[in-house]
Formats: sequence, C-alpha cells, structure tokens
Amino acid sequence: MLMTLDWAVVIVYLAALVAISMYLSRQQETVEDYFVASNTAGPVSIALSVMATQCSTNSILGAPAFVAFVVGGGLVWLQYELALPLAMIFIAVFMIPIFHRQRLVSVYLYLGRRFDEKTQLLISGMFQLSRAAVAGITVYGVASMISIMTGLAFAQSVLLFGLITIIYDVLGGIRAVIISDVVQMVILTGVLGYLAALLIGGAGGLAGMLEQLSPDRTAALSFRHHGLGDGHDFAFLPMLIGGFFLYVAYYGCDQSQVQRQLCAASQDDSQKVLLINGLLRFPLVLLYCLIGAGLAVYAGAHPDFLPSLPVVNEAPNFNMALPALLTRELPVGLVGLAVVALLAAAMSSLDSVINSLSATTLKDFIKPWMGERIRTPAQELLWGRALTVAWGMFAL
Repeated sequence: MLMTLDWAVVIVYLAALVAISMYLSRQQETVEDYFVASNTAGPVSIALSVMATQCSTNSILGAPAFVAFVVGGGLVWLQYELALPLAMIFIAVFMIPIFHRQRLVSVYLYLGRRFDEKTQLLISGMFQLSRAAVAGITVYGVASMISIMTGLAFAQSVLLFGLITIIYDVLGGIRAVIISDVVQMVILTGVLGYLAALLIGGAGGLAGMLEQLSPDRTAALSFRHHGLGDGHDFAFLPMLIGGFFLYVAYYGCDQSQVQRQLCAASQDDSQKVLLINGLLRFPLVLLYCLIGAGLAVYAGAHPDFLPSLPVVNEAPNFNMALPALLTRELPVGLVGLAVVALLAAAMSSLDSVINSLSATTLKDFIKPWMGERIRTPAQELLWGRALTVAWGMFAL
C-alpha cells in the first residue's frame, strides 16, 4: 500500500507528463509533426526513447524472474545480447538508407512502392493486429502490478495508467512520446540501479551474491548443447541466430521502433541512434540480470517471500517478485518513485505502440480510402489524434 508521500510522487509525475504534452501540442500543424517530429529530433533523445520502449514492464518483471526462478534460467539470458551488434550493423547498412530515401511515415509504405498495395496492407494489418494484442497484454500486466503495489482495484489501475498515457500521447504526439520516454528512462535506470545496489549490498557484495547461486544460474554462455533439437532452448547457437532475426525484425521492421528512427534529421543520425542504442542496451540488460540474481539470493534468505507472492496455476507468480520486493524493502517516498519507474516502463511501451498504430492506420488505410476527402493538413492531423484515442481505448 502506498503512503501519502508515495501518492504525491506518483501524482506529480503524471501531472508533469500531461503538462509537457499540452505545451508540445502547440507545435503541431501536420501529421509529419505529430508522427515523425518533422524529422528534427536528436539522435541521443531518440536512442533513449527507443531504449525506454524496450524496457516494457513485461521485460522488467520477466527478465529478473527468469534469472532468479525459472527452470533452466539464469544469466544465460545475456546470450541474446550477443546478436544485437550484428543486427544493428545489418539494419544500419541495408535498411536505414532505404527508409530515409523514401521519406516515410509508415514503414509499410515501402512495401507498397516496392511490391504492391496488397502486400503493404497485409503486412501493415498484421502489425496492427499483433501490436494491439501486445498492447492489451501490457495493460493487463501493468494493471496487475499497480494493483499489488497500490491496493487499487484492477479496473482503477487500468484507468490510472491507460488514460494518462492516452492523454499525453494524443496531445503531444511523437515529440511527447520521445521526451517522456527520456524522462522515464532516467527514472527507471535510477530506481533499478538503486535496487541492484541494495540487493548486492545485502548479499555481501557482487562476488558473495554470485557465490550463493548455483553454477547453472551464473553461467552466461552455454556451449554444452547445440540447441538444435536436443531439448535445450537456451543454448548459445539458437539464441545467437534467433536473437539476430528477432532484433532485425524488431528494430528494422516494427513501426513502433522504425518510426522513432525516422524522426531523425538524416540517415547518419538514424544510424547513430542504432549505435547509441547498441552501446547502452547491454548495461541495461545486465542490470536486469543482476537484480534477478539478487532476487534469488533474497528469496533464499527470506523463506516467507515466495509464499507471499500471488498464486497462478497453484504456483507463485514469479513475475510479481520484483514489485513485492520493492514494497517490502524501500522506504516511504521511494516506493512511490518505484511505482513511477514501473509506470514509466509501461507507459514508454504503450505510448509508442498506440502512436505507431495510429500512424499505420492513417497512412496505410484511412488516407488511401478517404482520398480527396481529407483536404487539409489540419484534417489529417485530427484523424491522427482520433485514431490514437481509438487505439488507446482498444488496448484498455
């Protein structure tokens, strides 16, 4: 349960997001302003925004749980990150130049120009359906977490998180998404860094913490199995190959990611976004893993911890271990900041998704269908905002 000071921290944070978006709404006259910031955003802010989007609540809750509790899990999670530089090089060399020459808002417009309209609409429609489903899952996971940490009912948690995200996204567009993501990234890494230090200190230092884990959980690389039909899912080779295609698809073909890269002023700046993201992502994932290792040690030292977690299928819901730890160990005020950090992780994922969904719906479906009936930039901008509201409400 949150105390008064904790609630004050949460309310100030949410009010600041709305105020920023209201200010930025004055700078929007076209859908290019609204969806790609008129190609004027800086590479550092875009890179931090992209990272914030990747820091979904599902990742923040799931990665430490995988390291700490999942059978076959551990620091082997880090193997995925070895594929990231390869994927970034591929996208920077082969994909970014094409996207910038085309001056796209929806990345799937390229498919219509390269192949035909049917291909464009099929892939865009698949993106919209899959991302809308993921957005709904994100809302569910976040609302469950907020409910546990604050004591609010599930429906109240959905409204607290979802409506504020929709409001600042509708008003501020992609600029509000980028600026809020940067703020959220700073808060999130600060809270996670503090928590990692707390867990490491409580375990007697980093070496002491790792010594208390089984060797299987501390092994970051797994060369003992090839993973090709031998029943081992987390071997080096499948994670490297799978990670490469996963990251190329995510960073290079997913509208929610590519749209931010298209906000950059030039091809060079978009490539810098990928470089910065590639450099900063590994330390962030390592932070997740250290928190997971600390969670495992904490649970071993506190036998009442795991039984206190919510139960799913007659077993503790390990994904709720991190929120439970935060409410148990952090002082008043910092619990509110922790709620803000987890809200930030969720909002940074949801805001970019609903903004990208509205962009693809408008550019791939509505604009071609309406044709001359959308006569002015103001009308097109109004359509973009209306679609953002519609997709946001659908996710809720």
